[in-house]
Amino acid sequence: MVPLDHADSAVKGYQSAVPVKRSESLGIFILDSLVTAGHELRKRHLQAYDKHLLRLDERLDRDLKKPFEAAEARAKQMKNQKYSKFSDELDTVMAHVRDVQTIYQRFWASATPQKRTKGSTRKELDAGASDVARRFAEGPPDCHTFLTPNLGAIKASYAYTLSPSFGFAMAYRDLCTIKAIASEHVPTARSFAETMSIAPSFLRVLGENGDE
Repeated sequence: MVPLDHADSAVKGYQSAVPVKRSESLGIFILDSLVTAGHELRKRHLQAYDKHLLRLDERLDRDLKKPFEAAEARAKQMKNQKYSKFSDELDTVMAHVRDVQTIYQRFWASATPQKRTKGSTRKELDAGASDVARRFAEGPPDCHTFLTPNLGAIKASYAYTLSPSFGFAMAYRDLCTIKAIASEHVPTARSFAETMSIAPSFLRVLGENGDE
């Protein structure tokens, strides 16, 4: 039987995300074991999911692959005409995306309970994930000087071809925009869309004065 004062301290410790010291004679707390097992299952299933999608490349969304494929075709065509600028820029973009993917994979691999530092919180993990996404968005270096158009769409598209889960984690908005445009839906801000709508009160006034 666990003393009540020990139980109270355990509850307070878990609520405040502070690790609770546990007597070695009690062994590993069952909830800690379940959390560890859950994280391991999540990691294995996500890895299996990515491998499955890569084996079944034909199931990748054609619209989301298109920006990268179009950039690849353009770079090859220009290189055949002895102009390698687009090819060099695309190689740089691809290397940047692969580098960020490596960072992304290492980050989540180190986020398992066994490898976390004590006191690590969900907020810190979110901050770390945001930092990886920022690296993806800001690179590659000197990309503002590139001649390649639609650089954001190309990065997002290539990341998606490497791994859909990685692509959406890094460039969710860009991928949604690519799909929306391909579906002939033009993405726009809500405030701008509201300016294009006609208020019912205006229609009533217009109807009342239609004969004038």
